[in-house]
Amino acid sequence: YSRMLGINLDPAVVGRFQSIFSKARFEWKREPANSANACIQASRHEAAAVAYREALERQPYNWLLMSEAARFLMFSLRDAHAGLELARAALVLNPCSSELWNTLGDGLFLRERVDESQDAFQRALKFDPEDVRARYNLSFVFEHAKDYASALKIIAEALSLDTRGAYREGLLRKQGEVLLKLSGRFHQQGQRMANRVTDLARPV
Repeated sequence: YSRMLGINLDPAVVGRFQSIFSKARFEWKREPANSANACIQASRHEAAAVAYREALERQPYNWLLMSEAARFLMFSLRDAHAGLELARAALVLNPCSSELWNTLGDGLFLRERVDESQDAFQRALKFDPEDVRARYNLSFVFEHAKDYASALKIIAEALSLDTRGAYREGLLRKQGEVLLKLSGRFHQQGQRMANRVTDLARPV
């Protein structure tokens, strides 16, 4: 909510304030972004891209909107490069946002720059120590590095912090995937040990 306080304010100033901060102006700014979301739900990605372009023209300094559009570029249009560039531009506006560092990390991971993505996700945790999304993202990084113990630990932390259940389904799915790979590793180790024992038992 915006309020103007003053004495004997010039009517032109009052009119300008009302035109900038009115409900109609707010709805005008948000309309293309809302349209983009509706297009995404309908799988009309080209129309969504046009709507996001217009939304950013109306709100060129809205870093949250830039993050939203960057994720659309990365995950819907499969254009990680363009998404990364937009995330970097948003970070110039707000370098202390865990949301933006997560988005940057997403793009880096998609470009297979895994070490850099890990740095970005850890930077997100620096700004928000209870960030569930950053922990969820780090589980992919640890799984990629085959550090299954760290992946399971970070998933457990995320589940305990995800009080609203926003990431629960994804976290549990990732936990199952990591456990499956971990059991596969143990099976392979057991098989190698069995083969070794068999080889040692053979007569020379």
